[in-house]
Amino acid sequence: MTTIVTILLLTCTSCSAWINNDALRQDTLKQVSSTTTATAQFPTHIVNLDLPPTERWNAIASLPKYRALAPKALEYLAAQIPKAVLPILEKILGNITGYFGEELGGEMISLSTGFGSTLKTGDIVAMNLIMQLESIGLNCSNWNVTGPTIPNDPGCLDIDPKQTWCYCHNKSRTSELVSVSSFRQAMNIPKEGPGLCTSVVAVNKAGKMFHGRNLDWNIPTAVRSMIADIHYQRSGKTVFIGTTVVGFVGTFNGMIPGVATVSIDARDKGGKILGNLLQMLLHKSRTPCQNMRMVLQDPKSTSFEAVVAGLSSGEQVDQNYFIVGGAKAGQGAVISRDRTKAKDVWYLGRNATSSNDGWYRLQTNYDHWNPVPKADDRRTPGELNMDKMGQSFTSLDTLFKDVIHVWPTYNHHTDYTVMMSASDNSYESMVWMKN
Repeated sequence: MTTIVTILLLTCTSCSAWINNDALRQDTLKQVSSTTTATAQFPTHIVNLDLPPTERWNAIASLPKYRALAPKALEYLAAQIPKAVLPILEKILGNITGYFGEELGGEMISLSTGFGSTLKTGDIVAMNLIMQLESIGLNCSNWNVTGPTIPNDPGCLDIDPKQTWCYCHNKSRTSELVSVSSFRQAMNIPKEGPGLCTSVVAVNKAGKMFHGRNLDWNIPTAVRSMIADIHYQRSGKTVFIGTTVVGFVGTFNGMIPGVATVSIDARDKGGKILGNLLQMLLHKSRTPCQNMRMVLQDPKSTSFEAVVAGLSSGEQVDQNYFIVGGAKAGQGAVISRDRTKAKDVWYLGRNATSSNDGWYRLQTNYDHWNPVPKADDRRTPGELNMDKMGQSFTSLDTLFKDVIHVWPTYNHHTDYTVMMSASDNSYESMVWMKN
């Protein structure tokens, strides 16, 4: 069905006025076209929710493929976890189910059993905190440079009032055209820096709902190779489909058939590591991916409204955006989450089959009511591509080709893409392997 695909790594040749830079656009399109080849069927597994949590992942984690990849995943994790948080991890390890609950804590134990000697229980805990523990704080060394970094940029001032990282102070940074490669060299920026995400939910004129998302993170090949679609079942029936890394009990997007689709984008780059861990220790909060997982499998999640309500509540380790699509016309929303509750719920227009009334919501990693930094403006071209495609589109394939797989919505940071629709229960996952 859906395939893992291999692509060439995209490169950007110049950044100034990048949205209107036709040479950059043509170069990107040339590299995207005809460079994808099917290599394998996307992996799919079943997790039986009728089993005790401590037994649900045993068979999956014990598969030779995942046991072989686990040490590489561990190597990546070890490089990302600051030494200062290790004592906190040890404290959590002393009471896994106390911090994560019987359900998710039990599943971590099951994963540890399945992986055997390749991953210890502590490694599983670290994997499940990766989005909170990874060193992805915003600074000049890892800024996603897709546009000019300028002083007093309104988007920068909103998220970095003191301009300590969003505007990277450097003499070589001028108003003249500067290539990404030369700027990275001048700023000592690694070739592979962390990215972010784009999600879009839309309704066409026929009233059908569509949902697409790109996960931009630059995770290594071994971890990308552990991504799989999981059918979570009760009594032999799929409750929801969720995509995850085997070893990770949360989910980063999913679908309740005939009810809703959900994806997650980072907000405020995932927040501060220390604050996130203190939130976990003091309040035993879930990560956003764990919160999504529990809402999707909740027997009460039988409607779009119930899913939105569930995702809008419950204490979380960090902030994020939940992008939700329903099965009926007009059922779409972006939930901007604080740690304790929703700060804002941005619905599709109440008459969303009208082209003048908000027929789509495109969310990157910045609050929709504020401007975005010019150094990372994926919002403007994404919205321009949605408007160009128009509301008369009829398929996920069109949304993919005209928006999701177009620069810079799709970019050199993109690791994973999903196209889904609760209107017809379509769910297609793609992992991008960079040469």
